[in-house]
Amino acid sequence: MDVKIENGSLIIHVGELFDAMDEHDKAEIVEYLACEDDIIRHVMAQVFDGWTENINHGEVSVGHTTNPTELEKARLAVCEKAEPTLRRELKRMQRIAERAHDNAARYSNWAFHLYHTWPTHHGTHPDGWHKFF
Repeated sequence: MDVKIENGSLIIHVGELFDAMDEHDKAEIVEYLACEDDIIRHVMAQVFDGWTENINHGEVSVGHTTNPTELEKARLAVCEKAEPTLRRELKRMQRIAERAHDNAARYSNWAFHLYHTWPTHHGTHPDGWHKFF
């Protein structure tokens, strides 16, 4: 592993540092990093598009192989689980839309009730506006 000091800063190549870690330390940092939004976005870009946002990619097989890479395994897993996952997501979105519709109807009914029960019997201004406004 190549370590440098430049302008008072310690510089370590992340890939070399990761390669130098034992399996326990790698697993711990991978678990932490796997939950970071930026990493999730880059990994999913590779799964769906083949490349990260910065045009990088993980290991891929060349030609036909019976031993797929982890990226290829992830793509296969997405394909296999897509239908049930899409159904669950569509149901979730439908519930959100139904709640929004119910809320809109409730607010509309509230406004209608408020408008039609507003106390106007106390008199109005000469210009026709209710004195409460």
